[in-house]
Amino acid sequence: MATRQRMVLPPMDLTGLTVGYWHIQGPAPPKYDRRGCAIKMWHCICRCGVEKDVRDSEIRRYGSLSCGCFNREISSTHHSSRTRLYEIWHGMKQRCNNPGSKDADNYHNRNIRVCDEWNDSFENFQRWAIENGYSDNLSIDRIDVNGNYSPENCRWVTQVQQARNTRFNHLLEFNGKCQTMADWADEIGIDYYTLAKRIEKKWSVERALTQPVDHKKNKYKNKGEMTNGISFSESKKNSDED
Repeated sequence: MATRQRMVLPPMDLTGLTVGYWHIQGPAPPKYDRRGCAIKMWHCICRCGVEKDVRDSEIRRYGSLSCGCFNREISSTHHSSRTRLYEIWHGMKQRCNNPGSKDADNYHNRNIRVCDEWNDSFENFQRWAIENGYSDNLSIDRIDVNGNYSPENCRWVTQVQQARNTRFNHLLEFNGKCQTMADWADEIGIDYYTLAKRIEKKWSVERALTQPVDHKKNKYKNKGEMTNGISFSESKKNSDED
């Protein structure tokens, strides 16, 4: 496994360098050990604003990277990794960044990317999500389906709202009225996936929209059958992805 190479520190003056979250301001008064030997110190300012004198040896062996906030951030991200929001963020990056992803044709290969602000930091994405109405019953949706994942192009929507905003969407015309399958499903009170399956099976629009649902025989909802090029199970999964 490849390892990240650390910056080689100069032998003497570290003034002006940044190591981890520390920005080194300059030499600090030395401290002395029990034998009276001087310990070289550097006055540092952490990225969070905390000032502290840090041993030269700690900086050079990367034993100290911050006032402690670095470890707290790592711990926070670890706990957040168990949340639905973290899974949405992780899945979003996988689809866009990994050419080997099973969804690469719909994202990576279409040059859809995650903006740097989110790609580099779960905390940034989490902050945006909370400030913009995230809840566990909503899914992330790109306003422009050909655009990137970014604050200006994303919102939180219901599954039905998301179904209306997909490049796989299907317009149906009936009785002089043309609208999406999601809108028809809402209007006539039929499950969206049931209606999609009917259209896929080449039912006429009239029959698909007017025939009552036999719930005993309705085996199609969320079973993984294909709908307009995507499966029901994938369509359901993509409610957290698109």
